[in-house]
Amino acid sequence: MVSTLIDEATAKKLKAIPLSDNAIARRIDEISEDMKEQLVEKVKDKHFVLQVDEATDSNKDCLLIVYVRYVDTDELSEDLLFSNYVRKRATADELFKIIDTCLSEAEMKCEDCVGICTDGARAMAGKRLQALIKRVAPRAVWTHCKIPREALASKQLGPELNAVLSDVITTVNYIKTRPLKASKFNDEHFLMKLAYLSDMFVKLNELNLQLQGNNTHLPHKIQSFTRKLDMWGRRLERGDIDSFENLKAFIETNELQNTAFPCMRDHISALKVSFQKYFSVDDSAKYDWIRDPFVATPPTTFSTAEEEQYIEMTSDSTMRLLFKSKTTAGFWVGVEKDSDIIFLRMQSTHII
Repeated sequence: MVSTLIDEATAKKLKAIPLSDNAIARRIDEISEDMKEQLVEKVKDKHFVLQVDEATDSNKDCLLIVYVRYVDTDELSEDLLFSNYVRKRATADELFKIIDTCLSEAEMKCEDCVGICTDGARAMAGKRLQALIKRVAPRAVWTHCKIPREALASKQLGPELNAVLSDVITTVNYIKTRPLKASKFNDEHFLMKLAYLSDMFVKLNELNLQLQGNNTHLPHKIQSFTRKLDMWGRRLERGDIDSFENLKAFIETNELQNTAFPCMRDHISALKVSFQKYFSVDDSAKYDWIRDPFVATPPTTFSTAEEEQYIEMTSDSTMRLLFKSKTTAGFWVGVEKDSDIIFLRMQSTHII
């Protein structure tokens, strides 16, 4: 503004004036409040979905973090709605009280909430919190967040690989505080298992990042990884380790035999069992109607009104063209006006 009204030289001089701590803190608060007001204005009087999680900060204080998912123009958007300290015990009643108070302060109607997504913690996933939310938001559908389940499913290491990881952590901590002493890193069998672990952790990290992406069909990503586990296991039985780059490079460079095969086989087998435990086989198929409504059949859980609207939508050739030209979320936002019942069902799943 100064450069426009006066000149560029005056503007540069003004920039050089340091701001006080109070001025910086005040501006941060003002920017934060303005961003919150803009978000609330976008969400107000619209249907929305909440994603709720508990976290602990560096002071060991408990926080309740709530993200909101809503329609923004022609796409689904997600933003941080609020982050509040939980001053008392994190019971279902206390968590509901915080959520209800924050929604009321933002003048957001609880009845507009059509879905809530949480992890599997007792206070979050328990029937008490669901019942309290249902009382004020009768159309809200609860879903279990898949990312914590993926983390739990990935923990299966087995005794041998767990010992390797523990030794690495102990050695690294030792090296940080004392002169270098790492005899374990001269053990070829140990290094072979460590190379395999590094490869598998890369694959698990890639899966975790994929689950956090936009316009992602989460069950499909889980199903894809589970099928890859099958493939890695079959190829490993044939002595093929091409999928594990660090392990292959280490073996070929040092001209070794794969003596880590037994623990690798056991680990991959344990991962398969663990993923099957946390993710049911039909997780992917039951959301096919969202991913491709023109190919999938309507779920048996649809009401009569939902199924009638689904048939009308999927029989429309214009809708088919729209589906091909947009993202999955963009398509569903586009059909909200004419297929509002189906759109609400889709939005509440919090799956895309």
